[in-house]
Amino acid sequence: MISDNNANADATSSSSSDSSEESDQEVIDQIDEQSPTISARMLNVCKEFAVFALVVVTYAALTNDPPKITKSPAAYPFFPKNSTVKDWYKGQISKGIELARSADVTIMMFYAPWSAESQSAREEFEKAAVFMQKYVTFAAVNCWQPNSECKQQYNKVYKWPVLVAYPSHGRGIPYTGPLESMHIIKFLQGVCNPIERQLEDPITDYHDVYITAKLNALPGSPDFASYYLAALRFLEKDPLKTVKFYILPVKSDEPELQLHLWNITLNYPNSSQWTSDDILHWIIVNIDHVSQWVSPSGSKSTLLSNILPKNPTLILFTPRNPLHFSNDYYDMMQLISREYNDCGDIYMHLDLFQIRTQRLINSIQYKKLQNICQGVKDPFDSSTFNLAPESFSNVTCEKNKGICDKTFFTSKNSLEKFREHSQYCQNVDENCFKLKYLRSKYKYDTSMYTGENDHRSAENLQTIHKNEVCRNFLHSENFRPHSFEENVNMANAQDASGLACKVNRSLHFILIDSLVYYHFAERLGVDLNEFVDKTAAVIVNDKMESHYVMRDTVTTESLRNFIVNFTKNYLTRSQRSISGVDSKNTHKFENNLKSCDSKQNKNVCVRELTSETFLPTILAKNKAILVYYYTRQCAFCSGISHAFLTAARKLSLVDNLMFSRIDGDTNVLPWQYTMESFPTIIYFPATKKSESRVFPRNLPITVPNLIGFILTNLDPTMKLNALWSICNHLQFSDENLDCISTLRIETLSQTENTLKMWRRANTRKKQILLHKLKNLKHLHLLLAHKSTNFSYVNSFFNKIHTCPDYHFNKKIKLKDEL
Repeated sequence: MISDNNANADATSSSSSDSSEESDQEVIDQIDEQSPTISARMLNVCKEFAVFALVVVTYAALTNDPPKITKSPAAYPFFPKNSTVKDWYKGQISKGIELARSADVTIMMFYAPWSAESQSAREEFEKAAVFMQKYVTFAAVNCWQPNSECKQQYNKVYKWPVLVAYPSHGRGIPYTGPLESMHIIKFLQGVCNPIERQLEDPITDYHDVYITAKLNALPGSPDFASYYLAALRFLEKDPLKTVKFYILPVKSDEPELQLHLWNITLNYPNSSQWTSDDILHWIIVNIDHVSQWVSPSGSKSTLLSNILPKNPTLILFTPRNPLHFSNDYYDMMQLISREYNDCGDIYMHLDLFQIRTQRLINSIQYKKLQNICQGVKDPFDSSTFNLAPESFSNVTCEKNKGICDKTFFTSKNSLEKFREHSQYCQNVDENCFKLKYLRSKYKYDTSMYTGENDHRSAENLQTIHKNEVCRNFLHSENFRPHSFEENVNMANAQDASGLACKVNRSLHFILIDSLVYYHFAERLGVDLNEFVDKTAAVIVNDKMESHYVMRDTVTTESLRNFIVNFTKNYLTRSQRSISGVDSKNTHKFENNLKSCDSKQNKNVCVRELTSETFLPTILAKNKAILVYYYTRQCAFCSGISHAFLTAARKLSLVDNLMFSRIDGDTNVLPWQYTMESFPTIIYFPATKKSESRVFPRNLPITVPNLIGFILTNLDPTMKLNALWSICNHLQFSDENLDCISTLRIETLSQTENTLKMWRRANTRKKQILLHKLKNLKHLHLLLAHKSTNFSYVNSFFNKIHTCPDYHFNKKIKLKDEL
């Protein structure tokens, strides 16, 4: 039985093992059968997803509209239809260049119609075109029009307009001067005539800096072409042609070039090549002015920053009329600057005498032109004017022949002659100068035949030249009449000769056009409308951060005295600023100061201070002042202004506390009140002004910190008023109750301190302190009843504040009040 059972168990176990093996094999077979089915399904799903995505993308591409782009506005003429200026308002620059190459001289204005500078320059450009239309072709191209020819070629221009003069040959000459018609006309006259023929050797007319060349000027001469191109390209640096180029034709294969400066004459080195680039580079490197016109570009410029930090600089603001043949203020500046730099050179004395003589000749010439051109109604009239001085034809200079001889003014070998007659030459006969100068300037000797029908005959060319002289003179007089210094009185003038050789801080001398760059004078606190001829002198010492304004009328005598007083440290530093200048040329938004005097309970008043009102405001008696220094360039000042205004609103009920601010950049203050960093807040107490306090720089300027700073520095009586003002500006009742409780505790504390003072005081002071104790008592009881009568409560604060420190000068007032 046992064996049978074992046999059955073995059979059973073998059968169970066989069945398990069969079941496992079936599972494996099922998995093998299902695996290709799952892979096929996944592949089909991916294919369906790809097809769906392709359909969606195709549908989106077919149904999506192209990006909507706003069309550029249609081009329209910038200049009027009847304008002298040819306007290519659609940006056809190729046509403009073609027109420029077909004319002798063309000036093109590349503009953007939306630019304010272009719109302002349009009228000035039109005026210049009317005056110069016989000699220069004027054109304009719209270089902003999208997709235009000019826009595609010049798409990186950052400033409009751009003016370029194109001679018939060579590249264009950019105009870098002011966008004024008179300056543009002067520039174009320089382009038409960049060099002048030297009629005399040496040149007897006075010039600050000039260049002379002796070379072969025959047609086709490469030396002349290089010199001509250098003079033409120099107009980029000097658009008003203050430096003149002269040429003396000679039969020579080796050209000579000289640069005549105020103290030396330089020769062009023989080792350098005779090319326009080398000539121009040599002139720019070696040129030096003892005094010069400065014309900032109008945008970000380092011109003045390169001049002012080196030495103290005398700036003469004076009108500049480019078409006038001279400027007397410029000649005055030349005379004084050369005297200032005169270190005993005998040749410098000759130059100084020549400048004085030239000023007299210019005055005579101006009066002569006034008489000759007086009857001309039309400046474009071609009638003939005889500029020769007939009234002086019989004048002889026998008496002063040796002194007035032209060789005297230039010869370096007549030193003994100069020493002999230097004193007498100052009073030389005026007619001698008239005859010498006018004859030499307007007498043209020619051997050519004259023809009545020849437009370019010698006589007709002289007539055209004389007409142009009157034409320029009348046009310049309409712009601004010339002015000369009359009756030069040097009796009280101090001697400024050679001061540059005696002091370490020698002056620089520059001139700035007061008609164009008046805003520079305003920044220095100079109102040019207050000065004669809009001419004023200022010395700027950048190292000492100070400047000095001459309040007298600019004359030779006053300018010398101004320079000598500066050298001797007699001048007082100017504290005027732009905020004190009343100019119609600028827009100012000034606060109404009267609103601060008649404020109501909820009004906030921050008084705007200037350099003129600063000291009278902060030194006001019985008035605590909080001054906030800021600048418009300070980024942090804008955020802090909110905290300052909030504190002013919460303390607006304090009558004896004033909130004010001052622009530290545009206002010049005394040294002790000048701040080095912005923003800065200073508190000036009501009585002891010397105990002023600056807001701690290690604390952030927030409303709680600012109010805490004010409460800490207020005297006890004003502190009560300040707490009362803060309590009334709290919005929540719980905060208001806590504030009133603090205020009542403060009144009890002041009552205790006053009682201590009363015990130690004499009879007179006891009466005053008793008056204060009564008011403190009424105020304490009044605050307990939560009074809403602001004026009634403020009356007690005013009574308490009448005698905080028992000053002797207040006894009479207190006695009357008691």
